[in-house]
Amino acid sequence: MKKLTLIITVLLLSVTVLFAQGAAEAAKAEETFVFTDDLGREVTLPVNIDRVAPSGSMASAFLLAFDSDLIIGVTTRPSAVETEFFGSDYASLPVLGTFYGKKANLNREALIVASPQVVIDVGEIKGSTADMISDLDKLSSDIGIPVIFIESHLNGIADTFSRMGEALHREERGNELAAFAQEAVNYAHTIAGQVTDSTDFYYATNLDGLGAIPRGNFHAEVLETVGGNNVVDTTISSGNNQISLEELYKLNVEMIFVLEDSAYNVITTKSEWAYLPAVQANKVYRVPEVLFPMIDAPPAVNRIIGIYYAASKLYPELNTEDFLSKAEEFYSLYYGHTLTEAEKRELSR
Repeated sequence: MKKLTLIITVLLLSVTVLFAQGAAEAAKAEETFVFTDDLGREVTLPVNIDRVAPSGSMASAFLLAFDSDLIIGVTTRPSAVETEFFGSDYASLPVLGTFYGKKANLNREALIVASPQVVIDVGEIKGSTADMISDLDKLSSDIGIPVIFIESHLNGIADTFSRMGEALHREERGNELAAFAQEAVNYAHTIAGQVTDSTDFYYATNLDGLGAIPRGNFHAEVLETVGGNNVVDTTISSGNNQISLEELYKLNVEMIFVLEDSAYNVITTKSEWAYLPAVQANKVYRVPEVLFPMIDAPPAVNRIIGIYYAASKLYPELNTEDFLSKAEEFYSLYYGHTLTEAEKRELSR
């Protein structure tokens, strides 16, 4: 009888301990804190976040670098390269669409079903601050999920990671990524500060080579931050603006960067392009692409390593860092990825 009583007592104590542990874990999971986002909105978030939805391609790019396991939905169906980097589980996540942009197609129902703990928007302020506050407050109200905004531009890209670390309560990871990013930005300013004769460049993003990115547009920010002089001025105001070849001939185009193989082939093989200084000097570059292109598309995390690429092309005489070595460090730190020989060849083009 005493033995039975002892057994029952031990069992009761075990159940009590397990119940207490479960209650403590549940209480911890329900803990919240107030995060002030970069619009000044005070948003209540869970302390323990492991389910995050990106609002668009910028947010997706930053989250993939921060921790791809946090993502519970994708903005568009992942490419074969993204599947190779992040695995079949990532490739099979539900497509949620995007909230902002010309192709905005956010699927609110799919977002609700995916049940993230927070939706994160990253990038520039869209429209006015007041308009964006209204947009995100309404979205949060419609879906019943907190939505936060973290601003990002190249000079402040380290802060983007620090802020993401604060929001997700993963400060160590955020600070680790921020440190590498800040080192890259500092290097860009060091190069730019030594430039005495700026290299005049032209940057095109479409298939025929005549989609100009103008000066001051954030799509060309890497090249300008390193000290390059964008020959297309702000009379072509923003976006993928068409420019004529006749207009280009009036400009001193010393170096050309393109995103597309077709544009590279047009510029380097068509006779009508042959008299541009950049073509004659054999300084036309198709921007390398490993996961994302080095300097744009999207203008996100890839721009960190893009700084070292841009410096190696624009100012090889000032460049003190080995681009390929920095690339190996970057892909390992941000994606846990070891560059293949094929990827190294792509980066060395």
